[in-house]
Amino acid sequence: MTLLIEEGYHQIMRRPPIPGLVMADGWLQPYSRQIRDRQRLFDLKMKRINQRAGSLEEYARGYRYYGFNRDAETGAWTYREWAPAARRVSLIGDFNGWNRESHPLERNERGVWEITLPPDALAHGQKVKVHVVGADGTGRDRIPAWITRTVQGPTTYDFAGEIWMPEHP
Repeated sequence: MTLLIEEGYHQIMRRPPIPGLVMADGWLQPYSRQIRDRQRLFDLKMKRINQRAGSLEEYARGYRYYGFNRDAETGAWTYREWAPAARRVSLIGDFNGWNRESHPLERNERGVWEITLPPDALAHGQKVKVHVVGADGTGRDRIPAWITRTVQGPTTYDFAGEIWMPEHP
């Protein structure tokens, strides 16, 4: 049983203590330590989510901030990626000939990297990746974490993100 309790502006999840849960179901007794450890981990994760995003609901809306988003008025694209330990991040793909230098992202104080592109920079079906230079100085191309569609090349078997915005959804 889980209870939602309002505390200020946040909802805090509360549940019966582990001894009560184990007492209610004797079959759980041999696993009480693992259940307690998992509950502690869950509580820690929920605390971090509430501290960083305000609530689980706001956290679940991350796709509205991260990844590829279009401005409804101007049509400009904004791409954001959270990579606090990265030294450098670039957007690469069909749109720039996979050039790792031409579209660097800028890092803010929270470790979020961002770039804004003009409305005609990206088109439906184009392949994209993110080039990340890590704290150790090595660079890797990877699929954007918040991409909505991923495809595999038929001959290279390489995966890439794909801009998905068909004319008729």
